[in-house]
Amino acid sequence: MSATPPPPQLPGFAYVGPVDGGDGGYAKVFRYEQQSPRRMVAVKVLRVQGIGEAHYQAMLDEATAMAVLETHPHMVPVFEAKMSTDGQPCIIMMYCGGPNLLTLVTDRDSPSGRPRLLGVRRVIRLGIQIAGVVQAAHDKGIVHRDIKPANILTDDRGSPRLTDFGIAGRLDGADDDQQFGLSLPWCPPEILAGRPATAASDTFSLGATLWHLLVGRSPFDVPGRNSQAELEARIADPCPAPLGRSDVPPQLEQLLARMMAKAPSARPRTAAEVAVALTAIEQRIGAPRPDEPWHTGDPRPMTPSVTPELVRTAGRATPSPPLRAVPVPPAGSPPEDPIAILVPVATELKRRERQPDPIPAAPAAPAASRTARWAWLAGVAIVAVAAAGLLLVDRDPTPPTTPAAVDETTGGADGGGAGSQGDSLPPGKPEITAVRVDDRTLRFTWTYSAPLDSDTYLWRVVASEQSKPVTEPAVDVPSPRGTEVCIVVKVVRADGSNGTVAWSDQGCGS
Repeated sequence: MSATPPPPQLPGFAYVGPVDGGDGGYAKVFRYEQQSPRRMVAVKVLRVQGIGEAHYQAMLDEATAMAVLETHPHMVPVFEAKMSTDGQPCIIMMYCGGPNLLTLVTDRDSPSGRPRLLGVRRVIRLGIQIAGVVQAAHDKGIVHRDIKPANILTDDRGSPRLTDFGIAGRLDGADDDQQFGLSLPWCPPEILAGRPATAASDTFSLGATLWHLLVGRSPFDVPGRNSQAELEARIADPCPAPLGRSDVPPQLEQLLARMMAKAPSARPRTAAEVAVALTAIEQRIGAPRPDEPWHTGDPRPMTPSVTPELVRTAGRATPSPPLRAVPVPPAGSPPEDPIAILVPVATELKRRERQPDPIPAAPAAPAASRTARWAWLAGVAIVAVAAAGLLLVDRDPTPPTTPAAVDETTGGADGGGAGSQGDSLPPGKPEITAVRVDDRTLRFTWTYSAPLDSDTYLWRVVASEQSKPVTEPAVDVPSPRGTEVCIVVKVVRADGSNGTVAWSDQGCGS
């Protein structure tokens, strides 16, 4: 391994500076401004000594293979692989302005050095996204070999992007982790044993990466001694370490254990299968909100009263207090604004329907002026009775022990349902993920904020104007392998309110 290389000399590119977090074991990444087209790019310079023509050609071949995946939304596209004018092999790729995931969980400002744990819903969403690009790579015959938190970057919008697709491991076909940067803390046991990497190897490393994001360290990196021999011994241990987080659903912990099974045959068969399993878990606990922070506090042990349903519905709005009944004004009162008295009168009528007042004695004949005033009030009362009738339709005639609270956000007693924020908030824009389940089928799934159990959906292929309804946030679309299909989705609310008016952004798979 050579010392840190100098910034390469690249005509048409202006050097800006090193990329934060871009100093790896076998490469150094710099930031450049490309002159035409004008954009920021990342330039990776290999540190391997003795680069010859064969190494350079292998790098070109790998960059060519990566170019096949450049349209995937969670891939770091490679623009070019070339030799700089000062003789350094370079890979020019998209510049991602956000931190890599290793940096994201490493709190450099913490005096104790404790990691900053990512939220469970964030990790699940990241897993779905990265499993999608890994499956796309496998479909093209590319095995990553080095999935780890540092190789997952984030762009300016916070979207994850996988980088370093096997370039280090394929330079000369060797498995020498000292020379080619094999990352032991996330490495599957079959590679340590000298066997070739397979799709199952990437599944193991992805599971170890998600474990790291939840705990703040690799499953095999423990406080104390972490020599190469000790790491290899832990990787060979048949039991992965428990997560130790009370907010992690047991289904997620079980899935990660399967992904890190020592025998490749015991792991999920494909990255697509991982994405489908993660999507099912996400549908149970909800997708992360757009404004949800990346990090979480230290999870505290759950009490027996906390159930997955309570976790999913945490943060629901509390119902507003009941409206206070205001009696009908006495006969001697002056006329009031009819709109102002409409709701109080309706409320009072509802109260009287539950507990009728005693019938008063017949009053004396009123004067003419009072007759006119009560004729006006009678008209208002008729309107109020109609409004009260609407409120009383289909209600249990048995008076409740405690008056029901009125949720002002939904306009009805009991909030019209579960009483959650999702009941009153419109659904967020669906985010679509596509995974291939077999040679002839693509599975599209989607998540969004403020979901309701009663939601249904319309979906259509982008090239078609015909939409189709589905009751679950998933659909299988016939698509031969290698054929790209894009769909859009719309959420439909059961009561006709708050559905998404516009179609979602398109989600594509091939």
